[in-house]
Amino acid sequence: MDERSQDQAESKHSNSFWQKEGVNRLLRALFWTVGGLVIYLVVVTVVLLYGWGFNGKTLFDWMDILIFPAVLAVGVYLLNLRQGQRERVADERRRQRELEVESQRAQDVALQTYLDQMSHLLLEKGLRKSQEDDEVRTLARARTLTALAMLDPERKGSLLSFLYEANLIDKANPVIRLGGLAILNFLAGAADLTKIHLSFAYLGEADLSGTNMHKASLPFSHLPKANLSESDLSNADLEYANLAEADLSHALITDANLTATKLNGATATGATLWKSKLIEADFTGANLQNADFAASISAAWTGEMADIGDADLTNANLTEADLRDAIITEEQLAQCASLKGATMPDGSKYD
Repeated sequence: MDERSQDQAESKHSNSFWQKEGVNRLLRALFWTVGGLVIYLVVVTVVLLYGWGFNGKTLFDWMDILIFPAVLAVGVYLLNLRQGQRERVADERRRQRELEVESQRAQDVALQTYLDQMSHLLLEKGLRKSQEDDEVRTLARARTLTALAMLDPERKGSLLSFLYEANLIDKANPVIRLGGLAILNFLAGAADLTKIHLSFAYLGEADLSGTNMHKASLPFSHLPKANLSESDLSNADLEYANLAEADLSHALITDANLTATKLNGATATGATLWKSKLIEADFTGANLQNADFAASISAAWTGEMADIGDADLTNANLTEADLRDAIITEEQLAQCASLKGATMPDGSKYD
């Protein structure tokens, strides 16, 4: 049995233990409460039948005698029930803490195991100098995709930083390709970088093309000249990120936050920025040729046009941007802070 299977077995055993313990406590409380009531009723019955010094008592006298013990018994039962509930809540919290600690430990082990395996491939198998179709590259990519599918957002960021610093995802010569194949709005075989945390990270000229970065957290990150073509950046946070001269062609960037993002010189042909927040974004010199600001989402994957439908362009800088043949409303153009030198949809230059 591998380590992951052992962890799952231990987790199931722990869950079963706490569930049985809670049931046992409840059964013990019920046993003592019911047992006490039975003994009390037996004693009262004997007294009623045989007297035992209580002959001549009126109904109200018997009520005085019986009410207090009955109330006491009910009170003891409710107290036991309440105490059992508190213990179950405490046990559940303890169990959740144990599971969280175990999960964090498993995440650390998974990341460290991956780093050890990759170090072996780099130092012993010549991964960095391998050729495109070499077996060592195939193995490295498989291990990378498997590890990314298991790790949480923070550790995904650590893994990606390792790949970048080891020069394994440089766009000029990527040793490990993280991208998948875009098929009908779905990235088949892409690296799972969903919700990855890369705030303030530097990944200049990295090859992240075709990756799944849905809901990625990338505020203040630096990705100048990075290859993000055909990647899924929907719902991503790219506030104040540096994407200068990045390749975003045919990327899916719907509902993303690109507030004050530097996109000067970027290529965004065929990209989808539908409903994205582009407040104060800098598009100076960006290539938005043939952009359709009101097309359907699926257009980004056809490679025919970019979609920035419903995008908020408040104070966006489109200086010298190429907007030839773009379908864009006058209202959206009016939102922009600058269109100086931009090529307008009709081919004319904006003065």
